[in-house]
Amino acid sequence: MDTRLLSATVLVVALILTAPSVAQKSSDRGVDAAAAAVAETTGGRVLSVRRKGDYYSVKVLTDGGRVRVYRVDARSGRIQR
Repeated sequence: MDTRLLSATVLVVALILTAPSVAQKSSDRGVDAAAAAVAETTGGRVLSVRRKGDYYSVKVLTDGGRVRVYRVDARSGRIQR
């Protein structure tokens, strides 16, 4: 009986410790999706992506050599200039 309790405790602790890394991975996918959407829409090269509250700020170098910043809604993925 003590072995089962120990095994269950170890499992619960492992799940608790891995929870932040799972949340970070899902956040990273949001950053990648925002960058890909803006790159595809503008045809430019993404210079940086930063999460700012409810949206991502995506800085892009356009084919014409101009730097532009786009906002991508974190929930909907809608791109705003």
